Amino acid sequence: MKNRLYFAYGSNMDRLQMADRCPDSTLVSPAILTDYRYKIDASGFATILAETGANVWGLIWQLTPACEATLDQYEGVDKGIYQKEMIEVKVEQELYSCLVYILAYQQAFADRKNLPYLDYQEWIVQAAKEFAFPSSYQQELDSWLPDPVQFPPEVWRAELAKQRASRSFY
Repeated sequence: MKNRLYFAYGSNMDRLQMADRCPDSTLVSPAILTDYRYKIDASGFATILAETGANVWGLIWQLTPACEATLDQYEGVDKGIYQKEMIEVKVEQELYSCLVYILAYQQAFADRKNLPYLDYQEWIVQAAKEFAFPSSYQQELDSWLPDPVQFPPEVWRAELAKQRASRSFY
């Protein structure tokens, strides 16, 4: 297996996390995935769903085979949590074929947005700021952060536990 490009749209946009998980990975460029929408699943983690007209911003990393194997472990590929797909993302006007991890099973609560895992969404929002993603996309990511009045940490933890209990493999 040879090196391949990977599109990160969630916490793997965080440089420190990628340096820890995949020290031999190389940041290539910010990129946009068209006709997909960013979502938080009942697991509390990010995924993307096909949606005409929507966009997901993220980062392209070049992965060694060892880095890809490490990410497969972190993303729970062998447990059926995330699945690997190939997609095309755009940098300026050029298309790049990239590996992406998409949650294999997606579930949402009807009465509210799913809560992100504690601190998880903050890393994603921070990366979007660091890489100067469009302000409208940064606002979309910010909208996934729970209202601190409605969801102080202790309530957030309890609600997230209920949300995650709805998933059979967590």
